[in-house]
Formats: sequence, C-alpha cells, structure tokens
Amino acid sequence: MNSNGILFPRRAHLLQNLSFVKFSLDGPKSVNDAVRGDGVFDAVMEAVKVAKEHGISAGLSTVISQHNVHRVLEMADLARALEAPVVFQPASNQVDVSTGFNQHGQSPFVADFRRAIRQLLAAKQTNPYIANRVVGLKHLLRWPEPTVIPCYAGQLYITINHKGKIYACGRVNRGALPVVDIPKLGVRQALEELELAGGCEHCWCARRAESNLLFHMNPAVILGHYPYGSETLSGF
Repeated sequence: MNSNGILFPRRAHLLQNLSFVKFSLDGPKSVNDAVRGDGVFDAVMEAVKVAKEHGISAGLSTVISQHNVHRVLEMADLARALEAPVVFQPASNQVDVSTGFNQHGQSPFVADFRRAIRQLLAAKQTNPYIANRVVGLKHLLRWPEPTVIPCYAGQLYITINHKGKIYACGRVNRGALPVVDIPKLGVRQALEELELAGGCEHCWCARRAESNLLFHMNPAVILGHYPYGSETLSGF
C-alpha cells in the first residue's frame, strides 16, 4: 500500500495483513514539507515507527523534483537511519500519456536528474537502503527520452483508483479505455475484462520499470546490460 502517512497511525490496527507499506517522503524536513505541506515529515516519521510496531514492513518513496534533486544522498542517508528502504523516481509534468505537458510542473532539469542518479548508483555500493536496483537506476538515466522496454502491465501489476476502477497501468490514456469497475463486476470478472496496456515509451515509475525489465528474463537485464537499440545501459 502507498500512503502519505498522515492517517496511518490511526488505521494501523486494521492493516495487520499488509506485507508492505510505502510512505512518500521527498527529503529532510525542510525540503519535504516545502513540497508536501507543514507537518508531513513528522507524520511520516511517526507512521514508519507505528508500522514497525505492528510488524508491517515499511519503506519510502522519493520523487525527484527541482526541490530535492541536489539532496538525494541526504534522503538515502535518512533511509538508512530509519532502516526503511527508499525508492527514487523522477517527478513527471504529465498525469498520464493523454494529458498535456504542464509548463509549470516541477520536473528536475535533465542534467541535474542524471547527476543525481549517478550519485545514487555510486552510493548504492555502500548503502543497502537505496532500494532501486542497479538496472532500474541505469534505466532512469534515460529519462525523459522516449525509451521502449518490455511491458507486463495488467499481468504483473494493475492500478486501482479511489473509486475501484482498474487499469493495467496508471500511465495509460484512461479516457480511451472501457470502464472496468471492481465494485460493480467483482474482482475476478474485472480482471478478466481488463485490457493490457501494450507498452509505451515512458515507463519511469521505478518499481514498474524494474518489474518489466526483470520479468523479461533477459540475462542482459540481470547483468545490468539491457540493450536499447545499439546502446546498452552499461555505457552510462
């Protein structure tokens, strides 16, 4: 489950069957709260503590934006101090592939982002709490260039919105797909009627991209040398 952490301490007793909860945290208190609101950092700290008290594994998710692109190593150190693995991924100026580019969005500048990813690649050698795999970090070095990778959306994972509608992936053009509604159809029928995503050129959600790459079972992926045309990830 993904959570902002605010309500989690009050609901933790109802969530004992969770295998993992991931809290959004974008950096030290001053950085995080400037983006996500006053008090959110402290709320996440309490949520991580409560999750562990209830035997629920907790991790962190950091969205790299203009606000924190120069402070990713601080976030990695904080994850180690909390003993909560952190996954990094880029902020997007689009909600999904059907929405226009938001000129006022907070995506990082490309050079800054790639520098941050290289820092994480180096730090990962000594910090096991950087949860992105090496192959995933090297994939993120391609951002935001259109990059086709294998796609298993709808097979390995799905997206469920707040109303119970499901999609193969949150990046697809939802308006172009038939509505598949879990509360109306039930889980089994909804999954049977779900249309597969079919792939796109912008798979930048860290865990989805890694799932796609690793499930492809290409030995080159496991070794960190997944080919993109004539190039390979090992070249970065």
